[in-house]
Amino acid sequence: MGKEKNNVYLQSIYEIFTGYLQDKYGRSTDEIRKKYGRNAINILMLFTFEPSIRTKDISEILGLATSTIEKVISKFKDDKVIDREGSTKSGVWKIIKQP
Repeated sequence: MGKEKNNVYLQSIYEIFTGYLQDKYGRSTDEIRKKYGRNAINILMLFTFEPSIRTKDISEILGLATSTIEKVISKFKDDKVIDREGSTKSGVWKIIKQP
């Protein structure tokens, strides 16, 4: 769709995703945004829509450098927000529920 249309779409479902993230995983989009930045919410949304999505695909959808995506993912993994199940090629991203 293009970076701008993708971002408009993601913004349009932000409120729905906020409730979903809170209800299912006990995580606040405000906390995520403050700690990891605005792009982090979009990355989590994409993991929710397509758990097997690749960094390269996220980069193209959001119009961001792959290194930016990788930094956010690394922080998420370090802080146990997400985990990768399976191999690099055939694995999926899982959002970890807060205790």
